[in-house]
Amino acid sequence: MTPFDMALEHAEDLAEAGDFAGALAALESTRLSEAAEGRATNAAAAQVEVGAMTARAGDLEGALPVLELAEASARAAGAPLTALEARVTHCSVLGALAQFDRALPALKHAVAELESIAPGSELHQQAAGELRSFTNLTSPKNAATWASLLET
Repeated sequence: MTPFDMALEHAEDLAEAGDFAGALAALESTRLSEAAEGRATNAAAAQVEVGAMTARAGDLEGALPVLELAEASARAAGAPLTALEARVTHCSVLGALAQFDRALPALKHAVAELESIAPGSELHQQAAGELRSFTNLTSPKNAATWASLLET
């Protein structure tokens, strides 16, 4: 296991213990260290983890710009799968915020990209499943249910 993988695992252990602040600090430290060492792909991957952890900690709105930056950083680093992981995570957060009008087009684009570069991958399957769920949730047959839920 690489030091980078060990750092990510340590952050996950902290989160599982309920220490989200510690997990975020560890991830941000890892991201900065990887960037300083010129490992842009790892730095971008750590940025995705920071965004995902921010969402897990309950700050959904705060996670969005972090994940947008992670996608841009990953693309700049030449890491398209990491960029797509950031986008799919971003879409998940948008879905949790019931912002399906933003999530659906981005998720459709991510699924199409994944079909061309990583068909059948775990990320592709996750994104496609989420797309099906979001499409079902926003279908006209579910509009009345959504309307009643949003009123409460």
